[in-house]
Amino acid sequence: SGAAPETPFERAAGSELGRRLERALATLSVEAREVLLLIGVEGMTPSEAALVCGVTPEAMRQRLKRARALLAERLAESEPRAVVRLREA
Repeated sequence: SGAAPETPFERAAGSELGRRLERALATLSVEAREVLLLIGVEGMTPSEAALVCGVTPEAMRQRLKRARALLAERLAESEPRAVVRLREA
């Protein structure tokens, strides 16, 4: 329990980021959302996600790269001054 309590500003900023992320994800194809959620949220490796989706690991890595680029683009469109950095797998 060494973590400092979250300030109201941090909660507001986090929820705004969450709303922006949800809006951006909603504009993506089902395939792009699927790969981002499996790898980014569920914590799967690209190889594990490939098995779930029935594609090769290389195809999954390509999908992930395209999905990340699209998500970054959509987030930048919603907040042009924002610098978007997505976790690399």
